[in-house]
Amino acid sequence: ALKTVQNGRGAMPHMPLTGSSSFDLYEKKEGQYTYQKTFIAPVHMTDGYENIFYCNRTDLRDYTLNFPLYHGVNALYIGLHKESVLDAGDRYIHEKPIVYYGSSITQGGCASRPGNAYQAHITRWFDTDHINLGFSGNGKGEKSMADWMASLDMGVFVSDYDFNAPTAEHLEATHKPLYETIRTAHPDIPYIILSRPNLTKKTIQTDARHAIIQKTYVDARAAGDKNVYFIPGNELFGEVDRDVCTVDTTHPTDEGFYRMAQRMARVIKHLDW
Repeated sequence: ALKTVQNGRGAMPHMPLTGSSSFDLYEKKEGQYTYQKTFIAPVHMTDGYENIFYCNRTDLRDYTLNFPLYHGVNALYIGLHKESVLDAGDRYIHEKPIVYYGSSITQGGCASRPGNAYQAHITRWFDTDHINLGFSGNGKGEKSMADWMASLDMGVFVSDYDFNAPTAEHLEATHKPLYETIRTAHPDIPYIILSRPNLTKKTIQTDARHAIIQKTYVDARAAGDKNVYFIPGNELFGEVDRDVCTVDTTHPTDEGFYRMAQRMARVIKHLDW
């Protein structure tokens, strides 16, 4: 049983409550994760809710509970059958997490449930933990934020804040300094750079921002950094039926997030961390 304490219901016009305010559950068995349940927040929720997952099996199972992508959780209570046994879960294959920094897309908007955000796919495919530092409208690459993130113990860093930099000039002033701050603190970790995953592959605005972001990568490689990687945003949604990838031309659908994860996996599978 799950009981959560939340303020209001966190409803948004372009994202279902199953993604913004609900939890979902996965079981891990023999290295594979399978979806089990969504603990769905009620439409008229005011201060939290309760939900139950019924399982008739008696063997030990390894579960992962994904938290809501947007709505804050003040408290969480988990109840178990009185004869249940708690034990330590399986350790991840990778000891240190992937840290993702960026925008509302990074945060998970607008996946239909938490396990469909792109980071959740990557976590399951590569059996690694992650820290999601997606801040809707507020991932702007500020120096104070860069300094704090540099203090984190991480295995990989992903820079994904293009959409929240208010102007190309702001992006130019912060993008390379963010890389330099993280790289100084973590000289050996893989550093992955993304540009925005636009529905339209080519515009004047995205061209300018793409050039700024790519320059961070090119300069880093020229300076001898062999562990920095660049994934152009116009590749994240693939080539075919790109219109199915967003809910509003910006925020990804489940299909959009899945395609993003697939494109990123082509880089991550070759990393040593």
